[in-house]
Amino acid sequence: SMGNFQIIVQYMGRYVFNFKELVFPADTNLVARYQMEQTNRMFHRQQDRWSHSVSARPSIRFLHETLTAEIFGMYNFTTEEYLILPKLSYSLTDGLALSAGLEYYNGKEQTLFNLVEDEFNSVFIQLKATF
Repeated sequence: SMGNFQIIVQYMGRYVFNFKELVFPADTNLVARYQMEQTNRMFHRQQDRWSHSVSARPSIRFLHETLTAEIFGMYNFTTEEYLILPKLSYSLTDGLALSAGLEYYNGKEQTLFNLVEDEFNSVFIQLKATF
């Protein structure tokens, strides 16, 4: 933090113990099992023995700390997926804030973000009450 500016940066490394490469089966009766295992590995982020990603969230406050502009970004070096989430928030009162932003997911074929990008890419408006 420096004045009204703040940044959070994070590195995430993952190692999968007992990792075995997934090989397409010669027996066509096992194709469904192969596809299920491939999907499970995608959802649990275990498609590779090692994976590396980084995220950052810089933010800045304006107007006597009532307006906040921030952007969250995440990039997975292993799968080449990324997420961008910019957001603008205005504090209406001490316990009520109005926010607007965007969620944008992108990934190559056979990645989680490619699977969800059509459904999750969106704009949003949020009214948040805290007490």
